[in-house]
Amino acid sequence: MTKSRDLKLLIRERMKKTGESYTTALRHVENMSSGAQGNGPPTAATAERTKQNGPPPLVRDEIKGWRRMSEKGMPEDYEIRVDHTQGHRSSSSALIRSRRDTAVDSSTKLMQWFLAHEYRGCRVRLSAWIKSEGLTGSCRLWMEIDENTRRLIVATSEPVTATAEWTRREVVLDVDQEATLILIGILLNGAGAAWVADIEIEKVGKDVATTTLGPDLPSQPRNLNFVE
Repeated sequence: MTKSRDLKLLIRERMKKTGESYTTALRHVENMSSGAQGNGPPTAATAERTKQNGPPPLVRDEIKGWRRMSEKGMPEDYEIRVDHTQGHRSSSSALIRSRRDTAVDSSTKLMQWFLAHEYRGCRVRLSAWIKSEGLTGSCRLWMEIDENTRRLIVATSEPVTATAEWTRREVVLDVDQEATLILIGILLNGAGAAWVADIEIEKVGKDVATTTLGPDLPSQPRNLNFVE
């Protein structure tokens, strides 16, 4: 999630410098990316320099509208591009593939973000079809909902692992009335390859269950005296 924090830092710095609202600052930061080249939002070290120089432009990834985020390891550990030879319903897909077997301890993310206004108060489902080949780790869908620079909720889908034919995965979350930003992405851990196709984001009814975020929290603290 480091790169998401870097994006928020850039937005906060612009708000501080210009007095703009969060939404206006976000749009300016996004627009600054349209003429740049590279591998996604600046790193934390680059973001730190915005205190003197203002926010630098964001940069494009190999797939229009999407940005590569290195979670662990180096950006060059993975190839990310459109594959016109593999598709599910459509004729193409996004390919995320390790360039070396030693990427077993690396991970990368392909992601984008957009304003949440149209989805406030709604239950939203992110879905896609994933195909994998020789994954040592897994490939998952990922969605995060933010209020300005504060993360409200984040969840991932069930993983696709090893070698698998096209498999549907989804993440379902409720969008808070105060939400300002929705982030979606594909997270690949380890070596191997994954193809992702036919991504959809849609409003769904309350009869569709939300994604489980983990075990239920207890209502009271437990074992404070360490007797068990």
